Amino acid sequence: MSDPEPEQQSLGGVLTPFSMTARHGRITAAVRTLQLVTIAVPLAGALGSGIPGAGGLVIVLVSLIPALMLQLRALFRPASLSLHQGDLRINAHTRLKTQPANIQHLFFNDGVGILFRDPEQVSADTAGVSGEGQTGISAGLVTTQQRSGVHVQLDGFSMGDVEQLRKFLGVATAEPGSEPADLEQYHRSLIARTPVVWVSPLLIALNVGLFAVMSAASGSLLSLEPRVMLAWGADFGPLTLDGQWWRLLTCIFLHWGCFHLLSNMWGLHQGGRVMERLAGNSGFLALYLFSGIAGSLVSIRWTPDAVCAGASGAVFGIFGALGAWHFRRRRDIPERIVREVRRSAIPFLGFNLLIALGIPGIDQAAHIGGFAAGLLSGLILAGTRATDLQAGRQLRLLGLSCLALLITAAGILQLPGSDEVPGLMGELQRTGRMEERLLSVYRSAALQVDSGRMSREDYAAVLRQEILPEWNQCIERLRSTGGNLSENPAVLRLIQYLQLRAESWELSAEAVETDNQELMTRSHEKWSEADRIAEQLAQEQQNQ
Repeated sequence: MSDPEPEQQSLGGVLTPFSMTARHGRITAAVRTLQLVTIAVPLAGALGSGIPGAGGLVIVLVSLIPALMLQLRALFRPASLSLHQGDLRINAHTRLKTQPANIQHLFFNDGVGILFRDPEQVSADTAGVSGEGQTGISAGLVTTQQRSGVHVQLDGFSMGDVEQLRKFLGVATAEPGSEPADLEQYHRSLIARTPVVWVSPLLIALNVGLFAVMSAASGSLLSLEPRVMLAWGADFGPLTLDGQWWRLLTCIFLHWGCFHLLSNMWGLHQGGRVMERLAGNSGFLALYLFSGIAGSLVSIRWTPDAVCAGASGAVFGIFGALGAWHFRRRRDIPERIVREVRRSAIPFLGFNLLIALGIPGIDQAAHIGGFAAGLLSGLILAGTRATDLQAGRQLRLLGLSCLALLITAAGILQLPGSDEVPGLMGELQRTGRMEERLLSVYRSAALQVDSGRMSREDYAAVLRQEILPEWNQCIERLRSTGGNLSENPAVLRLIQYLQLRAESWELSAEAVETDNQELMTRSHEKWSEADRIAEQLAQEQQNQ
């Protein structure tokens, strides 16, 4: 930003030239460009995959192009205001000019908001604009004002910049009770309540940085494998319910691919910067983590045999908290702000509900759980109409933290045990634990019989009574849950491995009872064949 010098102030009613550029204009444009790309790329990918409703997706994609071009233009030419030869020149998405006297209101609206007295007195700051072009400019300004409350919005300007601009242009502060005054007061109160927003940018950086490391390690950008996600802490019933409860938290920082990541980071940026101002840095972090963990709990209850990850449950919680806050304090929030939040929330919620149908590992249960936790958090943090927001903030934060811990603990206690996880994935986990335990029993019995501390009869009883019944039950469960085994060769080989172990033990028990060396040799052959299949399975798992 090029700050005007003190001598550029208006003297004796005469305005002197100045020029002011938004100091954060490029950053704002870059973020919004990224948001638009986040929407456009997954939509283009959906079109390429031939999903139903392609015509509607084409319309959405085409409609995004003008907005993307405007943001790219702002990225290289940020917003600015200047007074030159008596004309106020406004470089927004288009170059405009008007007389300073035509400025009715200039106010802080998370940037500079401008309302003109007469939109028809605003013209293009370029040569060769026809009468139809001028009419289009005026109509566009009116439409923008009806939608957003301002004729022109210039992003990247601070409250101090707005004060200086009013001073240089001789524009008075809006009258109390007017919409411009209410909007400015609302944005000022947000900044006064939470001067620096740092939690949501930190969360975005953490998510993006972690995904970058995971992508570099796995060599994949578009889609990460379940084994990679599990290694980094994805939520998976058989593991989480077996004592790895930390996965309920770590999974909310992991993403399946770049599109999944960008979608959630768009929502985190849109809702997080507002919610963090409202709730404070600590309050926002508490509701974000609570919503994310609540989403994980509901997800694992709903689909315990699925590998799940993503920040969408936590981001849904942000928008749930915003809805609760507006419900509690709707009289404190200008109606236009409520409409703006609604316009940003509905596309995000709808878009994420849509992509959850097409990306494995993203389930609606996490969205529902996160949104519900966010609603509860927002109701607590917002207090009531009579509550002083600043004075009671720490007390409400303490209450939310305690309630979140109680709900999380209660949710964990209500979850099924690791042995109750349904489906093939749960059965495979149980098979692994069973194998490790029964092989330990077998090795102990074999050592005792070799050392003479156990009789052959007792050894055969261990095999037939303690090992084989449970082992054979496991084989039958795998056959019933494995589906069409011809389409799942890994499960088929696992069953073959288990069957060979069982046959080896049967032969071994009979051999020691009858003192038959031929049966013992056949038992050893079966065991060696099972060992070869086990090595193949282990190698395949390493190569996945």
